[in-house]
Amino acid sequence: MTLSRVVTSGSVETRRCSALQTDGDGSERQYVAAMRYELPVIWTTNGATHAGRLELVGDQMKLISKGETISFGAASVTAFAIERAPEQRLRCLPVLSMTLEDGDVLRVASMGGAGSLLELASRLGARQLAATGT
Repeated sequence: MTLSRVVTSGSVETRRCSALQTDGDGSERQYVAAMRYELPVIWTTNGATHAGRLELVGDQMKLISKGETISFGAASVTAFAIERAPEQRLRCLPVLSMTLEDGDVLRVASMGGAGSLLELASRLGARQLAATGT
C-alpha cells in the first residue's frame, strides 16, 4: 500500500494514493458526466405540447410525459440552438430546439429555473461531441 503525505499548516494528512482526490481535482468532470440529469420541462413535437420531465443519462435523452415518451441518442441530434424570440417561445419560455437525423424537430422549454436551459444545452453538446468522437 502506497501512502502519500500532505503537510498543511503544521498538521500531516496521510492518504492512500488510490483514494479519491479532493473536490478541486479535474476528475470531477468525469463524475458529473456520468450522473443522471433530470429536469422538469414542457416540450413539443409534431404540433403537440407535453408537460413532463427530461432525463439525460450517458448519451441517451428521454422526454417523458403522461401520454408519450421519446428517447434518442445525443449523436442523433444534427443541430440544436436556444431560441429566445417571442414567436419561438413555448409558454413564454425560451426553448432548446433540436433537429434529429430523421428531420423531426423537438422544442424543449425548461421549468427548472434560471440557467437550466443553458446547462441542458451544454450537457447535450458535451455528450454529442463525445458520441460522435469530435
